[in-house]
Amino acid sequence: MIFSKTLESGSIWTPKVPSTEDTLGMILDWALEQGMAISVDDGEDIALKRSTDKTAIIDAMFSVDEETLIFYSQTTRERLGWMFLVHDRENCGTDFINDYSDSEGNQVAALWRKAFDIEEANRAYYEACTPSK
Repeated sequence: MIFSKTLESGSIWTPKVPSTEDTLGMILDWALEQGMAISVDDGEDIALKRSTDKTAIIDAMFSVDEETLIFYSQTTRERLGWMFLVHDRENCGTDFINDYSDSEGNQVAALWRKAFDIEEANRAYYEACTPSK
């Protein structure tokens, strides 16, 4: 739940906090812009292999509570790393990147840092909007 604040002017301020889906969409955009292909592993099967289609990637996600995105170079097909995601609907999407690994190129680590910055901003918004007891 997002809380609103009444400003001194009397207007209501409700922050736009990116959802898990919004943040993942940004991660996918960044990864695809960096020339990565993405596989979705749902824990039992590879639901999607080395895709560069954001819509197909998103469609393959969220069938389970935990999944792994595996990142590959589109040009060399080299495995660049992975992100293990835990979808926690009760926590409004914060801390959904549970773990990650990276190759020497640090490309997946860069994606994680961007997502972490977004999640830190989310926490600041929640703290600013949560009524004190």
